Amino acid sequence: MAASIISNKVSLSMVQISVILLGLLVIGNWAAPAGDELQEIYFETCQESCSVVRNEEEANECREKFCPNYTNYLLTGLSMQGSTPSSATSHSKEAAEFCATWILHLIRELGWQRRIRLNNQDCTCAAGKNCLA
Repeated sequence: MAASIISNKVSLSMVQISVILLGLLVIGNWAAPAGDELQEIYFETCQESCSVVRNEEEANECREKFCPNYTNYLLTGLSMQGSTPSSATSHSKEAAEFCATWILHLIRELGWQRRIRLNNQDCTCAAGKNCLA
């Protein structure tokens, strides 16, 4: 009889834990940014990260051409129609610094728990000029 009571308490506890975890999952998804808001966060953090590019002309190209196109690519899988190839910088070390900075900005904005679609290796390749595809 004692085993039956313990078994019922364990079952009840498991149900309660399951309900709590489901609630946390639902609340976490409600708190996540919507598609347009997510695109805005990626775009703005990309533009902020262009500040590590020392050459002003390249920094402007980073903000005006690279960020809109690469942000769209990250979130939709497609380049913007009619866009020309662009990069963040012509220096590989600056490209790596740009991508690392962008990742840090995204973590700051979205938190550690959110999956960030920015891969450092792919970003460094796309942001620089010396990448072999």
